Amino acid sequence: MYQIQTVSAVSKKLGISSRMLRYYEQVGLIESQRMDDYAYRVYDENAIHRLRQIIILRKLRVPVKQIHEIFNNREAAVVIEVFEQNINELDDEITALSTVKSILSGLVKELREKANVRLQLDYLGDSSIFAIVESLSFPKNILQEEKSMEELNRASEKLYKLTERDVRIVYLPQMTVAAIHIVGQDAEGNHAELLASSIIDDFIEKSNLKEVYPAARNFGFNNPDAVHDDDPAHGYERWVSIPDDMEIPAPLVKKHLNGGIYAAHMIPMGAWDEGWEPLHAWVDGNDRFDFRWGTIDGVCGWIEEHLNYWEWDTANRYNRLNQFDLLLPVQPRFAASIKHPQERIVDTFKYNGMSVEVVEWQETLWCGKIEFAMNNTNEPDMGKVSDDFSAQNPATINGRLEAASNSLIHFDFLTSERPAAAMFAYLVNTKNQPDGFDVHIVPSGQYMRLDITNESAIALGVEPWQGGRPPIEWISEHLAPQFGYRQVFNLPFIEYYGYLYGSTDGKDVVNAFLYVPVEKINVR
Repeated sequence: MYQIQTVSAVSKKLGISSRMLRYYEQVGLIESQRMDDYAYRVYDENAIHRLRQIIILRKLRVPVKQIHEIFNNREAAVVIEVFEQNINELDDEITALSTVKSILSGLVKELREKANVRLQLDYLGDSSIFAIVESLSFPKNILQEEKSMEELNRASEKLYKLTERDVRIVYLPQMTVAAIHIVGQDAEGNHAELLASSIIDDFIEKSNLKEVYPAARNFGFNNPDAVHDDDPAHGYERWVSIPDDMEIPAPLVKKHLNGGIYAAHMIPMGAWDEGWEPLHAWVDGNDRFDFRWGTIDGVCGWIEEHLNYWEWDTANRYNRLNQFDLLLPVQPRFAASIKHPQERIVDTFKYNGMSVEVVEWQETLWCGKIEFAMNNTNEPDMGKVSDDFSAQNPATINGRLEAASNSLIHFDFLTSERPAAAMFAYLVNTKNQPDGFDVHIVPSGQYMRLDITNESAIALGVEPWQGGRPPIEWISEHLAPQFGYRQVFNLPFIEYYGYLYGSTDGKDVVNAFLYVPVEKINVR
């Protein structure tokens, strides 16, 4: 009997998202139909049969472009050529992996024979072994021999499992965006994602955004979450970043992305099912990062960035190798709480059980009394700055941001680049302060932050630094590079001692941190 099925029924039956079905239509691999008195697409038996073929070929790692070649040319020679090309790539990887297995087996054998002898691992220094390993290449993940659809699915899941090499931890800065949110389809059946993209592309062209703001970035995401594509409530939202003061026309609205840390995984156009689920699984099983929900009002915050968007060919978009970054918001599992409102954690690590965070500071204003050293080698007069601060009335300070009795801050005690300074101060939001107070500005930048505690000193393997000098050179030269950072000298070194949470007697330091100015090392 001739049967037709809806998109949602086919999606559920074949285990493929409706978005992937739409993509396969857009690239011409399948066709859907529309029935009278029915608003949504349906598939006939021929389309469903074709979909089953596509799914199997994709699980066999055959690219979409080659699937197109197979369907457009049924000559056996063409299909054989496509399959042989993939077989050759697999053979190369099987050979490489077999070599790795052989070397590891040799190492295991040697180690077992020398279990009670101090290890030298001379085997690893063998020139012939080095030559073999140096020549290895891994063009693709290995695919085991297909015996059944169930085994093929299991193999596919293993192949798509992401590792540390596949996921980048990136920081998105805060940005203003022009946004459009579309729910449902139009009268011609055009989907929300296509409609939203058309409006954004029209804005980009008419505003000459490529010339006005070449740093613009393009994003998209489902809104609301977890609603099937063919449900009338399904919606999609597209964003493009713009200058803060740029005027935008209706129906676009101006929104703000707060930014933060994201787990990023790059995919080619059309590989959403092969990207989002593995990325979610990677974060779920990661011991450093956890999910960060609620980054965008009303949705989970998963977004897709259209990479190199200026180079996308609008007229032929779905037949090119366009790429996306899948961006899943994350947060460190073991990060300390943010201690000041002007700073945010952008990276976090563990070193011998000690938390090490990289924080980003906005430009910061401190109001109080400051005393500079007479030169670049001496220290400032701590007694004088303390007396000067005590003579002031802190209740008259404007725009205080923290409920601290006071904070003692040392600037540049650890470098001869600039005169050191000591300041008793409050974090404030305005330069407009009463006479008699000093306002000191700390520029924006990134700092590697460590607790100034005996526990941290033990973790670093140095003498306790309470009352002494923190090991700044060791941190800059050894600790920071381990985590991909290096010291910079255009920002001050900061020692911060805060008497917070109601401590007013000045005896107990509640928060004490060392801030070492750093920047990310760019690997090329």
